[in-house]
Amino acid sequence: MSTTAETATQPRERLETAFNPAGVVFDYRVIAKAKTIPDEVLRSIEDEVAREFPNDPMLMELHVLRAINAYDKLTCKDEE
Repeated sequence: MSTTAETATQPRERLETAFNPAGVVFDYRVIAKAKTIPDEVLRSIEDEVAREFPNDPMLMELHVLRAINAYDKLTCKDEE
């Protein structure tokens, strides 16, 4: 498993655990793609969240997912 320094420098690397060998709990990338979140925005969100939660990949994924949903709501155009 990665150390704190390694995780902080490589935030988008998914960490495998005994309970989750694929390293994915909240597959936010599928949702980001469906919501057409730009790659650079997703990378920025991932980097910021990884700095906040360097030792908890599941919490990182959850917070990235929440940020994606918030970004989508903020950039959503009125359909009226």
